[in-house]
Amino acid sequence: MNQRSLNLSAGTTTVHEWGSAKDDPIPFVMLHSLGLDGSSFRWLAAAMSRRKPSWILAPDLRGHGAFACDEHSVSLTGMAQDVVEMLDAMGITKARLLGASMGSFVARMAASTDPARWTSVALVAGGPSAFPSLADRGAPALAGGMQAVEAETLKRWFSEADIKSDHECVRYAREKLLAMRPADWAASWRAMASFPAIPPLNEELPSICIGGDLDASATPALMHDMKRVARVRIGPIFIPDAHHMLPLSKAEALSEILAARETSPSTSSPDQG
Repeated sequence: MNQRSLNLSAGTTTVHEWGSAKDDPIPFVMLHSLGLDGSSFRWLAAAMSRRKPSWILAPDLRGHGAFACDEHSVSLTGMAQDVVEMLDAMGITKARLLGASMGSFVARMAASTDPARWTSVALVAGGPSAFPSLADRGAPALAGGMQAVEAETLKRWFSEADIKSDHECVRYAREKLLAMRPADWAASWRAMASFPAIPPLNEELPSICIGGDLDASATPALMHDMKRVARVRIGPIFIPDAHHMLPLSKAEALSEILAARETSPSTSSPDQG
């Protein structure tokens, strides 16, 4: 993995990069979950590279990782604008797009903001719309620090077995979670609770949605709702025995689905849930 610092209008971010244009001229832009950063795609990048050479770009989104900013500027709309600005700055005119959890909403916004840019969109463990009930989810961290949300968050993200065995992806997620500023955590949850309605994806754009069959956050019902609202062409496809953090804990299965999608981009939209 390489890292590059990039100055954007809203601040300076880090872009985590696997492979290069020599491996694939059309990169995968991957947008991470709330509480992590772009390096969270290391497992998925490794799984994809074992199948074929890939070029993956994963920026730290506002309020996450190296992208320090005023908490009042943390918004999903702003994150989507940053993604488009990042590609402009890097001279990239075409890219594939993948968003996980919070990143799935940002991906939909980026696809709406700059529809001609994207050759495909994959939405992982997302939902249909904003949830006002999430606005207060950051309160415990503001009151007691990130340790106050550690156990509950990891339980929501991973299987009990992965947590008990202290799997490397759990250790990674714990480290990133505890390093996050409580103010950014709370601001990100407020952003998830209040973003405007997102236009549906262009019907000509190849799109897929993928979830975990045991996900208590992006439940199968919410994944079906997202497909309907966003007009996703394929899915939802559910990975068996899978919880929320699919790019970390189910990277191999996720990469298999993405690889199959790349080989049949014109597949119609059967409901595979």
